Amino acid sequence: MASAMRIFVTGGTGLVGSHAIERFTALGHDVVALARTERGRHFVRELGATPAAGCVELADDWQSAAGADVILHAAAIVTDPTGWDRYQRINVQGTLHAVRAAAESGSRLLHVSSVAVYGRRLEAGATARVAEDTRFGPIAEADYYARSKREAEAALWSEAERRGVPVLLTTDHGSIHCHTPATVYAKRDATANLRYKFGEDLRAEDQATSIAVDDLPAWGLPKMRLGVKLLMATGDRFFVYPTKLREYQARYRGSFLHGGVTPEEMILPVALLTPRGA
Repeated sequence: MASAMRIFVTGGTGLVGSHAIERFTALGHDVVALARTERGRHFVRELGATPAAGCVELADDWQSAAGADVILHAAAIVTDPTGWDRYQRINVQGTLHAVRAAAESGSRLLHVSSVAVYGRRLEAGATARVAEDTRFGPIAEADYYARSKREAEAALWSEAERRGVPVLLTTDHGSIHCHTPATVYAKRDATANLRYKFGEDLRAEDQATSIAVDDLPAWGLPKMRLGVKLLMATGDRFFVYPTKLREYQARYRGSFLHGGVTPEEMILPVALLTPRGA
């Protein structure tokens, strides 16, 4: 194995960060994980990391990143009822602190972004595939997560360029531009996702529009209560219910979604951003 590295992780209690910690520690690396609560610190300790008390939006709390060979910045809030200010502090300001910490420590920076930066809808005439030349679509003012992630990327580009920090940019999944509605039937407890659904008595009107999973553990998924199954959309389809069918079709056709079964959603985009002159 190559020499062990010191890796500083944010978002270590989340889906991406927790799996990254497990992998890093299994490879023998020294991992320090920032966590804002005692419960979070206990969790990352159980994963094998050394917990550091702090919050990504507070500049002083990034002192724990000093001496890191690599900074993995995976922390972000996706939903929060308190409004825009908290998204701005955690998602945007936290990303700026990550760049500054990397510059001060001479660390390599890996930033986990989101395909939400492209907007929920692409420009008219865009294809289902997103490439390097795909232009950003509009983002609704109330879509705080997408707004904050786009602002975070813009801030990252500017600050990394100014400080000469190379950045490896990725996300935890790809997405696809969806145009074709697929009608599904479900009970009220079904999840609201448009490309996949968990619930009881789930079925698609046309079985060819989705993949149905009855045995969740056989697919590497957690076992849920009796009768719960999974539906995953195929192609560029999105799920709609038969009630208010036309309204839902009009609202979501052309949306940029993920969670189904296509190569676009499973292949992770990766970009290495190198400042000019670096």
